[in-house]
Amino acid sequence: MSVRGYLLGIDWSGGGNYTGTLEDVSSYVDRGDITFGWGRSVDNPTSLAAPSTEMAFTLRNRDRAWDRWFSPENTSSPISGLITFGKGVQLTRTVTGQQTTRYSETWATGTAGWTAAGGGTISRVATPTEDGDGSLQYVPPGAVASVAAVGGTRTPIWALPEGSITASFRVRSSAGWATIVPAVDWYTAAGAFISTASGAALPATATVWTTVQATFTPPGTAAYATPRLTITGTPPNTNTFNVDNVLLLHVAADAGKTYLLRQDALDDYEVDSLSPARTFSGKSQDAWGRTDAPALSTPVYTGVRTGDAIGLILDAIGWPADKRALDPGATYIRYWWEEGTDPAAAIDKLVNSEGPPAIAYVEAGIFVFRDRHHRVRSAASNTSQGLITHTWPAGAQGPDYKVKKDSFLYNHGVKDIVNTVSFTVDIRNPDAAQEVWVTEDPIAMTVGETRIFTAQPSDPVIQAVAPNDVDGSLQVSSGTFTTTISRDSGQTITIFLTAVTGGTVSRMALNAVPLPVTRTVQITAGDPASQGKARKAWPADAPWCTPYDAQAIANRIVAVYSIERPRVTFTLTNFNDRYLSKILSLRISDRITVKNDVLGVNRDFYVERLEHRIARLQVHEVTVTAVATEPVQAANAFTFNVAGRGFNDGAFAVDGIDNAATMFVFDQAGQGFDQGLLAN
Repeated sequence: MSVRGYLLGIDWSGGGNYTGTLEDVSSYVDRGDITFGWGRSVDNPTSLAAPSTEMAFTLRNRDRAWDRWFSPENTSSPISGLITFGKGVQLTRTVTGQQTTRYSETWATGTAGWTAAGGGTISRVATPTEDGDGSLQYVPPGAVASVAAVGGTRTPIWALPEGSITASFRVRSSAGWATIVPAVDWYTAAGAFISTASGAALPATATVWTTVQATFTPPGTAAYATPRLTITGTPPNTNTFNVDNVLLLHVAADAGKTYLLRQDALDDYEVDSLSPARTFSGKSQDAWGRTDAPALSTPVYTGVRTGDAIGLILDAIGWPADKRALDPGATYIRYWWEEGTDPAAAIDKLVNSEGPPAIAYVEAGIFVFRDRHHRVRSAASNTSQGLITHTWPAGAQGPDYKVKKDSFLYNHGVKDIVNTVSFTVDIRNPDAAQEVWVTEDPIAMTVGETRIFTAQPSDPVIQAVAPNDVDGSLQVSSGTFTTTISRDSGQTITIFLTAVTGGTVSRMALNAVPLPVTRTVQITAGDPASQGKARKAWPADAPWCTPYDAQAIANRIVAVYSIERPRVTFTLTNFNDRYLSKILSLRISDRITVKNDVLGVNRDFYVERLEHRIARLQVHEVTVTAVATEPVQAANAFTFNVAGRGFNDGAFAVDGIDNAATMFVFDQAGQGFDQGLLAN
């Protein structure tokens, strides 16, 4: 059973559903913290493939009702023999996300500050009433097209998660009316009026209490809401309107949602025999950190993109297809293969060949790869997902998110500057079909015997053909033999030689088309002005790039990294439901606006890393590391002979920077063929 919406489960039985004996360990969580995180390395911001991460937690292992159930050596435990590493660990948080505010104006004694907009009179009457405490009665002036009864108490909504607010009124018209409009007035945290949101006009039958309501999305700057009941169509002063039971119903955007925070495997644990609770301390590792997959040996794939190749690696190591979120990638690879490479190292090479701000990481069991265009294309990266503030002097609560006291750190990004890039690009082209491997040692075999040979050409090959006597690649002194090969491309190909009858093979060769390096291109980019201060080189290579992609990546690196890009770190705490929803919904590459009056910071940043801390399944904090957004490409890049973009009009474009509004996108109006511009 979850505790305060959190559920920590350990799959002792291996059933996969966390419902077995002692598998819901939420009620045993100790006072210590549950900690976990993901995203780009804070210490190495130019590292594109993020490392694997772990979660730490502690369980109370002894109490009045139980005795050392989580001790592996305790044979009296209901889970004796099941406490072993590798067991699934899952952490979730379910939100309720709904809060109803009933107006205190029951009109038992007065109208509690309600006013008439557009004229007319408002008063409290004992009858008619729906709840027996009286009602608000509004008499229109009789010659005004649109009038309203407006609430006087501003209800705070800044503590509510993002979502919708429904304004509901019970209305009675003495003569009936067809155009009664439920509405809400929005106000800032400082009390300034923002706007009125109005619903559809609704009818009310004469002398019958009728519900009129509408649902609205508050503007981003709204901190307070006030109900407004508008009546249009020039209601006469002979038609009185009574209002009772005013409600503001908030439904969060994530109402009822269960957030999967971690999906790991138990990696290490220990029991503290000296603590009164005999504390069981566990660490779980994400699946990427625990993979024991062997080194890769793949065929040669032609014409794949980086995201496709990452998918092929995940296929090779058995990563579930439903646990992936992969961009296709912008870098095009003419020939891709891996031989004898660790899967993590192979993905590092691919992400580096995609270029920044590409990133690969594991979040809640999902392997995520985002390509170098993802921040240009993502709505969450182009529109601020929240205002983070450290105001001075401290202001009233509002639609912003205030950081935890003394948690804000600022780094100007001087050490992260990169102003010179050099890539060596090997260009491979198919050679003529030829022998790429041969053995001339006599091979004597008995009938039915099969032998396995590993052919390792010096270059990767394609179009490999099994040895045969037709092209002379299989020469037999005596007997009859058949051959098959494991695949027709790669850096290593296995040959299976079978003797149909006993005999001897005098020579065996593998014919294929090799892919040698035919030339090498050096790709460079640099910023002389930045180099004049200190020359700093990009630390990684881009081994799978074509010259075009390598140049695009080099230009982008220099354009983005050659100037200081400040980094900030701060902590948000679940001060209320709205803060918790933001903590749970923040994602890598989200754009956020950060305002720190003390330091003079007021700009947008991208989220690079998230570190969560949950204390007693109650206090939930997230420490965010974010980097300043990239320079932007001019909307009107200088173009000869184009009106509005020529001399004195156009702005010089920046190499390596793309414009989301103009970059080429398939099947998107205004950005397709003959409209969009090829991106870097």
